[in-house]
Amino acid sequence: LGLITCLSVLVGVSYGAELRLMSYNMFGWNAMGTEAWKKENLFKTIGASGPDLLGVQEVEGHQWETAEAIGNDYAVVDDGFNSHSIIYRTSVLTLQNYGLERIYEKDQWGDRFVTWTQFVHSSGRLVDHFNTHLCVCDEGTLQRSARRLGEVISMHRRPGSVVILTGDFNVFGGFEN
Repeated sequence: LGLITCLSVLVGVSYGAELRLMSYNMFGWNAMGTEAWKKENLFKTIGASGPDLLGVQEVEGHQWETAEAIGNDYAVVDDGFNSHSIIYRTSVLTLQNYGLERIYEKDQWGDRFVTWTQFVHSSGRLVDHFNTHLCVCDEGTLQRSARRLGEVISMHRRPGSVVILTGDFNVFGGFEN
């Protein structure tokens, strides 16, 4: 179905707390639309991973349905953008602030954005999460998008926080150089 990434990270040695992370391209135009029978498998895959923090791309407005389907302890960051989203476990994270910043580069699917969030982990540790879906474009354009992501992270990161970036970065063969 798509590249699934699920990580468990140490939020802070002194806090001794873990945070399960996942980034998932939902292929919403397909798996939530024309071939909606696939979405139950998406929900099962995410639910089985049990993420505390989930960055989804191509969710196409189905973020609330996704949150409800993966468990009773999830909420959606409602930034008004339906293409990608952040879903979080409310027993582990408390949302303090959030927003949406434009990434200047765009492709045939239009403007691209990054959602930023500021959480407090149940251990007390600050967690700042950024989620995006970069354009399908050339290397130079992707580099400009990466620089813009750096700017947004610098603007919204809190001192001492754990910074997490999830997304579909649309990096294809040959871009590793």
